[in-house]
Amino acid sequence: MITLIISKIMAPTMKIKFLSKREINSLVEKLIAISLISDTPKIKQIKSFELNDEIEIFSSSNFILVRNQDELFPFLQDSDTISSLPKIVVDKGAIPFVCKGANIMRPGIKELPDNFSKGDLVVISEEVHDQNIAIGKTLNSSEELLVLDKGMVIQNLHFVGDYVWNSCKELNLSLND
Repeated sequence: MITLIISKIMAPTMKIKFLSKREINSLVEKLIAISLISDTPKIKQIKSFELNDEIEIFSSSNFILVRNQDELFPFLQDSDTISSLPKIVVDKGAIPFVCKGANIMRPGIKELPDNFSKGDLVVISEEVHDQNIAIGKTLNSSEELLVLDKGMVIQNLHFVGDYVWNSCKELNLSLND
């Protein structure tokens, strides 16, 4: 069944494999280093979906993560992992732009409920329904952002409806896989 889905939706070069114990330990070390997980969970199995040369999805019972080139970040529907990230709230006018891949501009930010440093991963949420719509990487610290009036402040890494989002949906990935 998965082969049928892959041939219809994904690039024909997609590779699916299970990570070795050494690869799992290396990935867990990276996750701890970037504060995506705080303790060392017992992870027995991680499945890797290499969508293309740049994008890989890691799925386990503990998380769903995405590697896009050198960036490693959680999948938007991995609420447990995302809950460890600082949050940024954008106004409703920013939503259609963010959900088409636009980077986040300072005027679109409505609220900064959490502190963060330059280069941190953040979850972008919309103000009306408090739904997570994107994962980004900050270009400024929260303190710097407070004094800015304009400009790009967050690089959009992953958003609702992007290639990764649709790939995870087509592969029926969930935290129980």
